[in-house]
Amino acid sequence: MPSSLPGDDRISSAPPRRRATDSSIAASEYDQNALGLIPSSEHEIGVYREGVSGNLHLSSRDKTPLYFIRSSVFRPGIPDVTMFEGKDKNGAVLGVCRYASFSTSINVGRGDPQQPNDMVWEEVAKTSRDHSSYKFSVWSRDQERKTYSWKRTRDPSIKGTKSSRLDRRSWKLEDDATGQVVAVFAANGINRSWTKVGKVRLLASEGREWEEWVLLTCLGLYEKARRRAIARRDLSWFF
Repeated sequence: MPSSLPGDDRISSAPPRRRATDSSIAASEYDQNALGLIPSSEHEIGVYREGVSGNLHLSSRDKTPLYFIRSSVFRPGIPDVTMFEGKDKNGAVLGVCRYASFSTSINVGRGDPQQPNDMVWEEVAKTSRDHSSYKFSVWSRDQERKTYSWKRTRDPSIKGTKSSRLDRRSWKLEDDATGQVVAVFAANGINRSWTKVGKVRLLASEGREWEEWVLLTCLGLYEKARRRAIARRDLSWFF
């Protein structure tokens, strides 16, 4: 049974239709650990901006294009964020983010909105007053609900993140049940490179579907924060 659509009072999903669960690194190479996650050898995805449009290109360490993120503002009927497979918007649509007016939450959908019956929707909800923590839940490969929290971080012990007190763009993703950090978004800083936004490091994986949820929620939060900074004319956010 399909999940609720954006705008409904409830955002709850039935177990999603199973697609290929191989991650970008073949799942068969690894044994499952106690958390049901596949150690991923710190699978790293580079995030690069396309001018000032808000569009992003995601690639592997060897620069192979993996995903394209399109940002759309003030375009009725088009999601605020759309993730495509491959190098540009000609690839298959993998998921979208919608920002509801006067809401701090994000509606994140995995799938193509052109096939609404196959969409799986989840809510990314703010759990702090200062936008430093967000929570969401998804179905695991074992058809169990697992809850994760994106938390802003300046922890210098997490490789790739900055320790500057001014940095508000680096995040860590925690498994709420265990407290384990399973992914990190490490912001790059414009003083180091204009084109590179940062990198997403997957410290574990449940496969391709899980990877897409991580990227959609992370970059949906990134774009929403970018728009808040523009609205406030807060240039410090970009450095």
